Amino acid sequence: MKKNKGFFIPFGAFVLIAVFIGLWFMGLFSFAKDNGKTATSSDASDYYWEIVYHGMKISSEIPATVLFHKTDCLNIRTKKDYLIQISTENITASDFWNNREDKVKNLINMGYRIECEPKQLTINNRTYINYIASIPDSERCPFDRCYSSVFITDIDEENRFFAVVSYDGIDMENVSSDERDKLYKDAENVLTTLLNDAVPTDKADDEIGTLLFPDDYGTDKETILSQDALYDNGKILVRYYLPDNAYFISDTNLSSVKSKNYMIKDTDYYVSVSIDSNKWYNAKEMADEHLTAGFTRITHEGSITVGEKTFYYYTYSVAYRSKKKTKIIYYFEAFTDMNDGNIYNISGHSNSEDIMNPDFYYGLMDISEP
Repeated sequence: MKKNKGFFIPFGAFVLIAVFIGLWFMGLFSFAKDNGKTATSSDASDYYWEIVYHGMKISSEIPATVLFHKTDCLNIRTKKDYLIQISTENITASDFWNNREDKVKNLINMGYRIECEPKQLTINNRTYINYIASIPDSERCPFDRCYSSVFITDIDEENRFFAVVSYDGIDMENVSSDERDKLYKDAENVLTTLLNDAVPTDKADDEIGTLLFPDDYGTDKETILSQDALYDNGKILVRYYLPDNAYFISDTNLSSVKSKNYMIKDTDYYVSVSIDSNKWYNAKEMADEHLTAGFTRITHEGSITVGEKTFYYYTYSVAYRSKKKTKIIYYFEAFTDMNDGNIYNISGHSNSEDIMNPDFYYGLMDISEP
């Protein structure tokens, strides 16, 4: 298969947030819909990352990938086994504790199984409410049941943190109780350290869409690639071509999602590819589902056959507004059904609408299966 020579055109600035690509399809969050920036250590801080969220500075000495998502919550991943999501609510923890029996009944009525009843913990002089629940066949998790730990703690007399740890990278049903307890404790230590160390600040909140990478994503690791492949335990699932001067930056390797993310040298362009073993949609339905999301302005949509593959694609723009400015980001998404029943997805975005030129994203559709 020949590389599409019209694939990469030096169009302006292009950024793709593509660290947790599979979790978008599982309904957990949409990383590919936000603007990103790379964390630096120019302030000589001992922290790997710092972010200002709702008037609080949250930081950690633990390397993590952090996304300030458009749903107004923080998504923090320190390990592949679980994702931490932190939000704030204009209500106190006592509201939950005083009504915990009704809260539990509501969860059960929604189909949840309570793995651990609500309890109060005191960690470093801070009180937390904690409970653990699971739900079957959740789109948020590639396994039969999705397990989540919930932590609630007051920020002040009127507001509280509401944090959820989703164990989306491990089959909690099929590990021993000792392994589960160890993972619960590890996540508890990471999360409570983050919240205990959070401090009020007068700095403006970081913008929605901010993405912080661990410091070890450095340009000294660049290896320029013209093509690559996605693997599963050493087996090639699909081969694909890349833009000129692309180099690998990160990947996701869950049981139901394989993805790789690339940056284009000397630009802020990012490209992401993934294979998703989605149980609920085919490629056309996947494209149609997101076309009706309601938060975007669709610019182009349609289908095209490249080789033996029919891709369903669309382009769109989103306006992000912060206290200081408004920024418009332009995106493309494309999906095709694979021979093994999985779905291949390509995606990207840019500060320039030139990324929506078909000459750009058509080139990414030149793939081959073993």
